[in-house]
Amino acid sequence: MERILRGVMRYRHTTREQMVQEFRKVRDNPQPKAVFFTCMDSRMIPTRFTETHVGDMFVVRNAGNLVPHAEHFQDEYFSCEPAALELGCVVNNIKHIIVCGHSDCKAMNLLYKLKDPEFASLDNRRISPLRAWLCEHANTSLAKFQNLKEIGLDKPLIFSSETPLRKFVAYIDPENNFAIEDKLSQVNTLQQIENVASYGFLKRRLESHDLHIHALWFDIYTGDIYFFSRNSKRFIAIDESSIDRLLDEPSYAKPLLKIALLYGHGIPDMGRTRLVCSWQKVGQRESFGTLGSDRSPPLGSTSRDQNLPTSPASGLDL
Repeated sequence: MERILRGVMRYRHTTREQMVQEFRKVRDNPQPKAVFFTCMDSRMIPTRFTETHVGDMFVVRNAGNLVPHAEHFQDEYFSCEPAALELGCVVNNIKHIIVCGHSDCKAMNLLYKLKDPEFASLDNRRISPLRAWLCEHANTSLAKFQNLKEIGLDKPLIFSSETPLRKFVAYIDPENNFAIEDKLSQVNTLQQIENVASYGFLKRRLESHDLHIHALWFDIYTGDIYFFSRNSKRFIAIDESSIDRLLDEPSYAKPLLKIALLYGHGIPDMGRTRLVCSWQKVGQRESFGTLGSDRSPPLGSTSRDQNLPTSPASGLDL
């Protein structure tokens, strides 16, 4: 607490006046640009790595950067995430929703272990709110990742996007640069796009392309920011070699990419100590009651309304 209280004192004598002036501008002319969902990990500082300022974003943080699917929204149960979507996109007419995952995510490390039925048992969930949270709201992410492991990590996954009929293909870490838990983190980040789009109060704007959902992924070890490219069907590091190609994607992505590239030129050393995790073979899925979700098509299936790609890792025509 001493560090926090001393920090408040430094703030009073340095940046307080400037922030108060910014607060006044936002109060008189609020123009938030995005609702930003990310993890509560203390290393994730979204306003720093997006170079945003007071009034630019509504930031929502939780364990695992999860957005519960609308099927979980009931009279007797609710959470802050759909409320944030309504406040941002309905009340304030924000046009961009961003979900940002990251490497070495402690919630994703735990989620990976929850494939073990004993680890995910009801008794263990009763004594661990974190396990209960992940079992309830991240089980679809784990199910998709388990399916990916079964069919081959170089194979594609198919996700629903802004509407059920609009789907996108994703190859997860085709260069095999990341740990197994980090691959799960990327799958989980993309699953939240589908979860966000499940809310009926966003349906009209999503269908009319007035509202857009994006996925970012932050590598804690290098400080690189990855943008999910629907053209390339994978997460692409935003840097000088990729920025022009990424800017050729739909125009709604350009503000995000420019921000991330500017950040990349001035990134501090974030540290590169890698957490070594162990994992086990695939456990029984029966411990997750809704693993057989029908919200996405069978993995490996084709769609007549889109051209499925050739796997960059295996050359497999789908």
